[in-house]
Amino acid sequence: LILSVVVTIALAVAKKIWEAIDPKFQSITPSHKKWYVVANISKSFFLGCLAFSSKYWYGSYQSQVLDNFPLIELKRCMAMYIATDLVALYMVPKLPVSTILHHVTTTAVTLLVFGLNLKIKGLAGIFGFAKMGLLYGNISTISFLVNAYLALRVVYPKARFVNVLCFLSLATYLVCCGLNWSILIMWLFGYWGQFDFSFFNILYLFTLLFLVNDDIVLIKWLLRQNSPINDKDKLQ
Repeated sequence: LILSVVVTIALAVAKKIWEAIDPKFQSITPSHKKWYVVANISKSFFLGCLAFSSKYWYGSYQSQVLDNFPLIELKRCMAMYIATDLVALYMVPKLPVSTILHHVTTTAVTLLVFGLNLKIKGLAGIFGFAKMGLLYGNISTISFLVNAYLALRVVYPKARFVNVLCFLSLATYLVCCGLNWSILIMWLFGYWGQFDFSFFNILYLFTLLFLVNDDIVLIKWLLRQNSPINDKDKLQ
């Protein structure tokens, strides 16, 4: 909650400063897209901080490889991960339904992880779902350039560096999704026999599948943006 308040204030300040120093940002129309730009830059910054943090990856190694979850450090990192998603829900006007669903899903997965004692060993049942959802987020931090591209393409649509950023975003996103989907498939096949077909577990499985579908939609869009024949399709 405290971090969300800090992010809210930071986004408002960043928007004011950017408007004052950059005519291109100031001229964005419709004006509500400025919030979209600032929110994506903020998320890219937070994810980038995690992606380059040795402490974050050491904690990820402890939790995902050794199955030894350092809960305090874990919760701090997850709070950083979802803070901008949560703030975007009430600060960014006219978000697409798909984006709203994505932000709600990541927040719900985080709340689930917060509510479980992940120090319990093993990957079966609801604990396995929570740990797989956490791993999905861990790996996805590597794709922080995607959010930077989503923002900067609006401000500097014809800049050469934005084209380079588009290619790098697609490359890193394909790597992240390849890793995530491979691990998720191996886990599903490995633990299917221990799967508890309760309503909550099935709901959580569909939540993970929704994240996969969301990734596929974004990959297709990035492929079009990198195509020589760019149809200028927009997420926003």
